[in-house]
Amino acid sequence: MNSNVSKKIVAIYKYEDENEQLLFEAVRYKPKSFSYRQPDSKGGWIWSLEGVRRIPYRLPELLSNTDTGFIPGGEKDVDLLWESGLVATTNPCGEGNWKPEFSQHLKDRDVVILEDNDEKGKIHGRTIAESLLGVANSIKIVQFPEMPEHGDVSDYLEGYSIVDLLMKVEEVSIYEEQE
Repeated sequence: MNSNVSKKIVAIYKYEDENEQLLFEAVRYKPKSFSYRQPDSKGGWIWSLEGVRRIPYRLPELLSNTDTGFIPGGEKDVDLLWESGLVATTNPCGEGNWKPEFSQHLKDRDVVILEDNDEKGKIHGRTIAESLLGVANSIKIVQFPEMPEHGDVSDYLEGYSIVDLLMKVEEVSIYEEQE
């Protein structure tokens, strides 16, 4: 049962596997909250991720493009980056939910992690970076200290351009294993 029925749906993010088969959806509401649902094979929904394989967001597009992969904190950010011409993905269920198996989809690719400007975002960024060591070709972590607390790449792009973001990426050192 979906407990968010009285809230307004503002976005639905489809998680499709390598063969473009829908596994589940993240449903975003206003005020900001999320629910997750999977198809029930009868045209309806099961409002749970129980028994569903977790995969990175926009996996088919990610796999069909070998450009640098950007990993922001959420699906809204991913969609904005794709609209801006960049390859992007994220994990389902928000910060703190990166699974090591997601890293395989970024094998031998340059990766840029775009941290949200808060402690949870920084921890999440480091977790992803550590998971990608030895898998990705290179890893960079971009922070947004010019943004307010909890600011993210979408907030950044409200006042800056994609060119500004790419210049910021160029200035960041390659991430290496932490002692």
